[in-house]
Amino acid sequence: MLVLTRSMKSDTIVIGDTLRVKVLAITPNHVRIAIDDTLSPHGSGFAGGVLQYVVREGNNIELYGDITIKVLRLTPHQVRFGIDAPLGVDIYREELYNKIKAGQQPIEAKTPTVIIDAPVSTPAKQPTITYKGTR
Repeated sequence: MLVLTRSMKSDTIVIGDTLRVKVLAITPNHVRIAIDDTLSPHGSGFAGGVLQYVVREGNNIELYGDITIKVLRLTPHQVRFGIDAPLGVDIYREELYNKIKAGQQPIEAKTPTVIIDAPVSTPAKQPTITYKGTR
């Protein structure tokens, strides 16, 4: 499950190249989102190609039987989504997706990557931790 936090009205998540999930409004009790699949081969065929949903914390929306969008947490100004999709389906924040499509390299994360290397056969051995990136 990929977890993304959206904090502003109109923040969008891109799933694959054809599906857009846009935050329309956030309240302490629910989030209102628009799902646009007009570019999808599954195309819903509804007017405008956009459906709006009101989703409460802990509830989810299933799309095409293999993509699930779950509202994990709501605060007055943020919503945290958990997204399950098949391997090979890319999921991006829209601002990163647009940079990638324009041929720009996204800025590397400043959070260090931690790699834990411990053999499975010797559980008593302390793992070796390697940091990559800046501290």
